Amino acid sequence: MSTEDIRRAKADLLLECQELESKVFGLQREARYFAGGLEQFARVMAPPDKTGEKGFTAVSPIDTGSIEKMQAALDYAKATQIANNLNAALAALAEVNQKKMEFGLR
Repeated sequence: MSTEDIRRAKADLLLECQELESKVFGLQREARYFAGGLEQFARVMAPPDKTGEKGFTAVSPIDTGSIEKMQAALDYAKATQIANNLNAALAALAEVNQKKMEFGLR
């Protein structure tokens, strides 16, 4: 490889690394947003007991209208897709970082 080819390869690696880092952070945000929906759904499904009440009268009703609005939070296919995409991006980033090390880049 010529010096120019090496420089070009290093520049390409750095650009690829930046793009993958951006992708990883975007997917991480997407995963956290999805998880937030699941947490909200869990709070609706398990409302706190009524204060000062005992027995069955302490049990709070579940807001079924909210459950219908949160149907997207239960999308297993979407959760799996987000997880697989994030894992693939992390693996690709690890591979690019290994190549960077081989070229003596940080």
